[in-house]
Amino acid sequence: MDQRSDIMIDLQDLEVWLLPIAVAMCLVGVLVVTGVLRRWGWLVDPPTSYWPVWGLSFVRIILGSRGLIAVLYVLGSSLVLIGLVTLAGVLFGRSGG
Repeated sequence: MDQRSDIMIDLQDLEVWLLPIAVAMCLVGVLVVTGVLRRWGWLVDPPTSYWPVWGLSFVRIILGSRGLIAVLYVLGSSLVLIGLVTLAGVLFGRSGG
């Protein structure tokens, strides 16, 4: 096998792992945005006493409840966007050859 074939095999192995990761990122992003829209308490209103072990509590202390909601919208939207771009790259980004 030549070097190009080895690279193509490696890329195909990578695509096998990227597909479920991209789908999981999209699902988690949708869940985060859904949780913010539905105001799930554990997500948008975590107890501030949990700040050492729960990162969202720390963000709430620093930025307040509205800041936490904004951060969660950005996080969820980013996860969906990155997941969709990765998914499109895996499904449609194959070069002929």
